[in-house]
Amino acid sequence: MAAFGQDSGGAPSHETLRSNLKYSITAGVGIRTGNFLEGTLAASYFLQPKSVVTISLMNLTGSINEKADRDVDGHDLYFVGVTTELKGSAIAASYKEFFTDSFYVEGGLDLAKVNGEFRISKDILSSAENLTSDLGHYTKLSMMVQIGNQWQWENFTLGTSWLGYLQPISTSESYTDPTSFSETSNSARTFRDEAKQPQTTLLRFYLGWSF
Repeated sequence: MAAFGQDSGGAPSHETLRSNLKYSITAGVGIRTGNFLEGTLAASYFLQPKSVVTISLMNLTGSINEKADRDVDGHDLYFVGVTTELKGSAIAASYKEFFTDSFYVEGGLDLAKVNGEFRISKDILSSAENLTSDLGHYTKLSMMVQIGNQWQWENFTLGTSWLGYLQPISTSESYTDPTSFSETSNSARTFRDEAKQPQTTLLRFYLGWSF
């Protein structure tokens, strides 16, 4: 029978290894609905082996393709080289509670600012540069909850938040005067509509060093 604080192979449990730690620095990638890819740098403080507070800084990038029509089977068709490009950043403050050796539930606040730019590729226009229109930006404060697993091997930390949910509680929007093409663009409208929409996060993988 394995002793308390050890796995079946006799190695210390992840919780036991966390008991010797105070700080952690991790980097990771993930997916946020709304066509975003996240790049994250996070700093954590271990209150106890089962409880951690974290500050995360995220870079957000993505694009929304411009819909053209639907085919005879009802599938969406898209214009080639016509998109709304998304760039932004977010900061999150969260509290993580472990309920097993590695499984946790995490909750907190997420503040994101996203800029949009409508773009027609220069290849489509046969010109020297892309045709672009600045769409402005929105800022969104959301409540966040997610579930995941985190594993510890001495000082090495590996984890993933499998699934999360972001519920907006406050938004502000500042959009530029639209040009004729960005005003009628469905990808530009999707960008603006996203300001008030809940989001889901998926597969936020991260790794780093704890001490």
